[in-house]
Amino acid sequence: MKNASRFTMGAIAALFLAASPALAYEAADVKDGGSLSGTITGGPGKAGTIKVTKNDDVCGKMVADESSKVKDNKIEGAVVTIQGIAKGKKADTKPAVIDNAQCVFVPHVQAAMVGSKIDIKNSDPILHNSHAYIGGKITTFNVALPNKGQKVTKPLKKAGLMNVKCDAGHTWMKAWIVVHDSPYYAVTDAKGSFKIDNVPPGKYKVKVWHETLGETEKEVTIAAKGAAKLDAALKK
Repeated sequence: MKNASRFTMGAIAALFLAASPALAYEAADVKDGGSLSGTITGGPGKAGTIKVTKNDDVCGKMVADESSKVKDNKIEGAVVTIQGIAKGKKADTKPAVIDNAQCVFVPHVQAAMVGSKIDIKNSDPILHNSHAYIGGKITTFNVALPNKGQKVTKPLKKAGLMNVKCDAGHTWMKAWIVVHDSPYYAVTDAKGSFKIDNVPPGKYKVKVWHETLGETEKEVTIAAKGAAKLDAALKK
């Protein structure tokens, strides 16, 4: 496990932009698939609020700081990805969604598969401009949304860690999307829990990432029809 403070955003992103070529994933029936579940713990968390500096008539005076949601040592919003699966379950074809809602991005953290699409929405009656970067500097989409109810759909063409900002002066707005090379990923819930199902039997590396608490990598063996467990701790 590495301390999050040692990484710049670009360095953390590089962990998801592997030096080896991205896998060409193939959907197929999974024989005797197993599952991986567990709990991600650690901290400390950072409960608090962020001051709104523009459009406070719509956004309010403060918004919640969602960068480190930890309760009872359980981490919400950590992304778990199983590495190295080139053939397995069919990916969900429904687009991911990121909404500009009350001047925050919803959801704050999510994961999606490379080659899928994302719906970028605006639920506010003001201009938002959703600008996503992969690797901290390469633009993947840059969408102006001047109208409430507007939606624009964009493809997710590259695997990696994507950060999203609002270029319409809402500097506090931030979100993260881990674009993975297979559908074997999960985001932890409010209890720090996750589950990934229908995994081909085998031995895998599993990465756990969080925006402020860093990352770790572990190995796990998933038996045929087995239910493997993986618990991990992240700490500043």
